[in-house]
Amino acid sequence: MVASQAAVQRRPEAVALEMAASMEEHATAGEWERVEDLAKRIRGAVMQVPEDQRRDVLQNVQRHIQHINDMAVKDRSDVADRLSVIRRGQHAARAYANAD
Repeated sequence: MVASQAAVQRRPEAVALEMAASMEEHATAGEWERVEDLAKRIRGAVMQVPEDQRRDVLQNVQRHIQHINDMAVKDRSDVADRLSVIRRGQHAARAYANAD
């Protein structure tokens, strides 16, 4: 049984799906550089999937990528909000310093 599980793990579709899931886990953790690294490699993994199975794998990978994209948009918005707060604080500090 263990040998058959190892063989399944080496199948191209399993590798591609594992990479997609790993990308999503890294995105959840905010490890965007790791996500980018995997994104560069996932296309090659998908291309190794037999053509008759590729559509299902691509759809699954696309679901992961959409979820990752949603997280990236949210994180970008959060960063923009934080930068806005910092800028307001800087403007207030300058105004206070110039009031003297």
